[in-house]
Parts: sequence; C-alpha cells; structure tokens
Amino acid sequence: MKKLLLLFVVIFLISAINSYSQTVPDQLLKSPQLYGEKYLEPFTTAFGSNLNSGFIGGLKLDSKLGPLPVGVNIYAGVKFSGLMLNSEDQYFDLTYTDDYKYNGNPVKATFVVKNAPTVFGSTTPSVADVYVNGVKVNTQTLIGGVANTKFVPLFIPQLGIGSIYGTDVVVRYFPTLSLGNYGRIGFTGFAIRHNFSSYIPKMPFDIALQGGYQNFNVENEDGSKIINANATFINLQINKNIALFSIYGAAQYENFAIDVSYIYTNPDAGEIPVNFNQKGDSHFRGILGASYHLFPVVINADLNFGKRFIFTAGIGADF
Repeated sequence: MKKLLLLFVVIFLISAINSYSQTVPDQLLKSPQLYGEKYLEPFTTAFGSNLNSGFIGGLKLDSKLGPLPVGVNIYAGVKFSGLMLNSEDQYFDLTYTDDYKYNGNPVKATFVVKNAPTVFGSTTPSVADVYVNGVKVNTQTLIGGVANTKFVPLFIPQLGIGSIYGTDVVVRYFPTLSLGNYGRIGFTGFAIRHNFSSYIPKMPFDIALQGGYQNFNVENEDGSKIINANATFINLQINKNIALFSIYGAAQYENFAIDVSYIYTNPDAGEIPVNFNQKGDSHFRGILGASYHLFPVVINADLNFGKRFIFTAGIGADF
C-alpha cells in the first residue's frame, strides 16, 4: 500500500503544487475496500480528465503540405491542465460492514461515516460511528484528505512530429523511475491525428480526427502492478490558421480506468488483499482554444466544457 502513497507523491510533484507534497496518511492502510473506493473517486476522475487534455494546440495543423506529401514539423513543449472539482467531490457518506472485536469477541460491525473527506477534502480525519446489532458501541477515527482543494493541476511534457500524408503523432513519456524498495513507476502515451483537409482542395478550414492512448503504472519489484491506469480518447477537430494564430475547436469522447491493489490491515482481522477497478465519470467534452505561433515559440490555451471544467495551456517550440 505504501506504493499507492508514493503514486500520490509523484503525481503531486509533477503538478508542482507544494500543498500536494504530503503523502496520503498511513491510516489509509486501515481503510477497507468500500472506503478506499469512495476516497479515491475524485482522484480517478481528475487524473483521467487531466491526462486526456492538452493534445490539441502546439503541433500546427496545416493543410498546405507543399510539393511533397511528407513534411518535417516538430513540436516540443510542456502542457498544463487544471480541473475544477465540484463540492460533492470533496466529501461522502458511507455505511459499510467490517470485522470488529467487541468485548473480546469477533463480530461483524456496521460503520457509519458522514461528510468524510475524499483525497481532495479536508485534512481533518473523519470519525465513524461503530454499531453492533444496531447499538452504537464506539467511534473510530479514519483518515483525512491530502489537500483541501477543488482545483487539480497536472504538468506533462509533450513531443509532436508530423506530417506524413496529413498524419502526425504526439508522444508523452516518462522513463521508468525506480522507487527503491517500493518498486517502479512508469508512464507512456501517444496520439495519432489525420488531417482530412490535406487532400481536399480549397477547404476554408482544416478538419482532423485524432485518437490517443496513455498508460500510467506502479509496479512491485517482481513486475506485478499495484496501480495500472489507462486513458483513451477520440476527437474531431476543426482548425483555422489566421496569420500567426490558429483557432481550433473539437468534440471529444474519452474513457479512463484505474486498477488499484493494496493490503488492507484490519487491527482485528489481520491483512486482507484489496483489488478494485474505477472508471472516470467524465466522457464527453467540447474544446475551444487558440495557438499563437511566433517561430519558434508556440503558446496555446483552451477551455474544455464537460461534466467538469478544465483549462489547458501549453508552451513549447515548433521547428
């Protein structure tokens, strides 16, 4: 489970937010599966939505291929995305059963918690009421959030290469990093875009289709995965180049899923393996933005409208 804690540390360091530099409390080791799922839900949505952002803007979409169908255009930069959570993403109510010792005897107890913080809720630990046979017998302190915030950022490097017959590729990559005794962490992603306007003469704007895949994982030293996250998307883009500017819009469908594995330590029942899968709850978004090209610098920004609002920006060089 410590590897899960390190996942948060790495992601928060990538985001360069000091308030995120703390780890998830060790008490998470005492959280059963249902509690862990609710606690991590907003992280799954925020991380997945941010990963699927920023693929438009930067690498120029241009239908003027010149005398040859192959052109050399390289973009290298950093993309930023920030997601705004809703108030309901910060707290949750939950009733669950768990093994418990009452008067020295093992029983099944009911735990009731209200306004418990998620990973992005209050850092003050929640308190559960413990019931045995419908009678409240105790309270139990659980865990608090990592950072009390509605804004979740992510910075990520990006490389774009194009184009061949109107097709270009975007690559995102972190080399596999060793976490010492805690295993390894790795990230890779790519997107492929095809510009239909590259072979349709006299189009007033460019129309392109893009699809992408990303994988983020944390592994044990033996290669087994503690965290395995996959993000996919497909979008239809419209782009208009005007002097040094590119104005673009898109409609995007996306998915994000994360598999989590850890050992839950129940003080009354010992270690219990926990495995669950979560999916992000945002699937559709509209995108509207612009890029400014002043060779070799490229600056872009766009607004993403879906179940949650996302702002994306990027800066890089286009050669």
